[in-house]
Amino acid sequence: MRKANYLKYIAVVAASAVIYLVACKKDKDNEAATPCIYEPEMVFVQGGTFTMGCTAGHEGECYEDEKPAHQVTLSDFEIGKFEVTQALWIAVMGS
Repeated sequence: MRKANYLKYIAVVAASAVIYLVACKKDKDNEAATPCIYEPEMVFVQGGTFTMGCTAGHEGECYEDEKPAHQVTLSDFEIGKFEVTQALWIAVMGS
């Protein structure tokens, strides 16, 4: 994985962690049991299967860490619609 792609991956994982940490906790009646710091607008992402890595016909343009190409399957999931700002990160994480 190229360094730029790796950094984007880390940013997405970190943003997802923040969204998880600041989501409202619900009680048995689906009412907010604790005050919400931030309740993100979420979007649905359809799962599926795709080929990750360098595919045939692009070998000369590939980095070694992009080989071998392989199938990846993701389940359906939801993700925050907007980026997590640095201010929100600091408010939630403290640094």
